[in-house]
Amino acid sequence: MKTDDLITSIESADSLDQLTQIMHAEVQRNGFHSFGFMHTRSGPKPETFYVTTTTDGWVQDYIANDFVAGDPCAAFARRTNQPFTWSSTPLPKGPGVRKPLARKIMDAAADHSFRDGLVVPCHYTDALGRHYSSSAVAYWTDDVGLFRRVIKKREYQLQFQLIMIYWATRAMNLVARDQLKPRELLDGEGQSLEAASLTDRERESLIWAAYGKTVIETAMILGISRETVVSHLSNAQRKLNCSNKTHTVATALMLKLIAF
Repeated sequence: MKTDDLITSIESADSLDQLTQIMHAEVQRNGFHSFGFMHTRSGPKPETFYVTTTTDGWVQDYIANDFVAGDPCAAFARRTNQPFTWSSTPLPKGPGVRKPLARKIMDAAADHSFRDGLVVPCHYTDALGRHYSSSAVAYWTDDVGLFRRVIKKREYQLQFQLIMIYWATRAMNLVARDQLKPRELLDGEGQSLEAASLTDRERESLIWAAYGKTVIETAMILGISRETVVSHLSNAQRKLNCSNKTHTVATALMLKLIAF
């Protein structure tokens, strides 16, 4: 598929599953086994978002062993804009006989038949204005010599990076869209009150309030004015039909509009 056609397909995808299948077909067309995408969102409670078409065994090992904490490729991807390979990523030697986590991760990948991978850093902004530094990897299980020939052309790496930036942006926009879908609020008798859809800033203000931060502290954390924080909290309180800030936080948590 031509790059323009592929980008059009990506931008037209209406679900994360559809988007994932588009990229899986593309990497397989170029000889890769599968692909994965990972983003760790910072905040009071960091969360890692995964999308992958690789084996269940590798995914389970990666999550169960908390490999994200020491993944050398993910760490390097946050510090560069250029695509790179697993084999070119520096690994720590580590003192003594204890093997560093970074080496354990690469050894575990080899145990799952992954012989190398092409990593693409993805730095972008979603529809809500949130900044992301994510990474995508195309997994290789075939002959390493063939892998080197496939990625030898710089144009291929840059083309793959361009496609992944479009893919990642669309993926995060779909996730944001699903998070902002209205949730029905019910009164004590089960009757509908209104459809509530909190903005990203309203949710963030409530999350920091849930962690005991004052309005001034929240303003400093989010880089906005005190008055703006007050406005976000007031809007959330009105939408959730609550009497005060504590009531609003409790209602938002109960309805899973925010996570604590």
